[in-house]
Amino acid sequence: MPEMLRPEIEYWYVVPFIRKSIVKNLRLLGLPQKEIAFMLNITPSAVSQYMHNKRAMIVEKECPEEAQKINWFIEKKLGNRKDANLFVFQVELLRELEKNDIICNVHKKIEHFDECGVSRF
Repeated sequence: MPEMLRPEIEYWYVVPFIRKSIVKNLRLLGLPQKEIAFMLNITPSAVSQYMHNKRAMIVEKECPEEAQKINWFIEKKLGNRKDANLFVFQVELLRELEKNDIICNVHKKIEHFDECGVSRF
């Protein structure tokens, strides 16, 4: 299997799970689906699919420990803020996950590698 670049791993696995976790946190804070969609620059139907576990399930299934860590980072950084700049928040979160090797761990578990081998920029 060809080596994946870090942005590919993020795009296919990590970012969808981050969005799903943000959606669930913001819904718990009482924000409506349309507002969450606007904040994340996604469609209201995408928000619904995240809420009903129809998207971004692979990280939870294949990497439950990493999913738990990602959720912890989101809860810690987002807190109960409803006004966060979610684009900046996601970028900062990805940096934090990379620094803590969570992205590499997701890659290893989903692709069944012993070593991540992620090409970094």
